[in-house]
Amino acid sequence: YEALPYVWGTEDAKIRVPVVESAFPSVQRAFWLRPNVHEALKCLRSPDKIRIMWVDALCINQEDWNERSSEVKRTDIIYKLAHSCSLAWSSITPWQE
Repeated sequence: YEALPYVWGTEDAKIRVPVVESAFPSVQRAFWLRPNVHEALKCLRSPDKIRIMWVDALCINQEDWNERSSEVKRTDIIYKLAHSCSLAWSSITPWQE
């Protein structure tokens, strides 16, 4: 798998992304993503191959504080075991004078 660390940012998770589970294609679910995560995933997707990615916004239940706390402690292992790790992603606005 590949890992995608990123800066959380301040924007709300407002982009709905539908998810189709291969084992249960009739089950419809969705994730709500922050714009910076959505943009990163769009930029990193490959038109000709499947990519397996670990993105904490998707892989960790953000509503469950116990799960978040537990998983955050393991992120160093997750990144070390990843086949590759993309650059941290942020929706930083360019600096202006």
